[in-house]
Amino acid sequence: MKLERGINLGGYLSQCVHSTEHYDAFIQEEDIRKIASMGFDHVRLAIDYEVLEDEYGRTREEGFAYVTRVVEWCKRQGLNIVLDLHKAYGYDFNNAGDQKKNILFTNKMVQKRFVNLWIKIAEHYANETHVAFELLNEVVEQENAEAWNLLIAETVDAIRRIARDTIIIYGGIQWNSVKTLKLLEIKILEIVFVIAICPIAKSDNHRFVTIRSKPEFSVLPRLLMEFQIPFTTNFFIAINETLFRLIFNSGVYFLYM
Repeated sequence: MKLERGINLGGYLSQCVHSTEHYDAFIQEEDIRKIASMGFDHVRLAIDYEVLEDEYGRTREEGFAYVTRVVEWCKRQGLNIVLDLHKAYGYDFNNAGDQKKNILFTNKMVQKRFVNLWIKIAEHYANETHVAFELLNEVVEQENAEAWNLLIAETVDAIRRIARDTIIIYGGIQWNSVKTLKLLEIKILEIVFVIAICPIAKSDNHRFVTIRSKPEFSVLPRLLMEFQIPFTTNFFIAINETLFRLIFNSGVYFLYM
């Protein structure tokens, strides 16, 4: 699977008004065709949990149908697709620090529901070779580092029982910060790094660069690690030169627009 130059599909199944009218009109296959014609090789589809299940955890097959529609469009247009769980039941990065709303890392039942949702996603898309999974968008709080590692391990294990070869993406805490990458526990043989270079101010014009290991070192099951770096004029000064030399020697690819 090539994940070298991609674009994010935000505002469609995430951070939006969740209605069939919106889902039916916001993204069409023509949009996917245009993305492919511009030279991109994949899209990232951000998905809120309420698209796929109701407040009680019951599956919404009609929601999965919208995801499947985009998955099939991408296949027809020769694009890979990353399915990103942008908001989970019990965790939303927009509610960072709110212990009443963000209960994923303190409530075992909510964690079980998180894993079960990924089992459902894996069951739907395990056989789609152009699909990758992103466990959760931007865990923020530093106090959740250990609990996030444990949940990653449990979720990856559950997914691997169904989808042995699907690429799995996850990032560290503090909005996938490079500074907190050291807090991630990595227990696999191949690492694929994804660095997201973003402006400090919120903007729709985020820029990303994908950095990954050379294909000759590929060992399954594969996994992606993701972290973010603020894009400032002091960018190259702020980042450890040794880290960049190590990553760049593994193979540098394209800039997301």
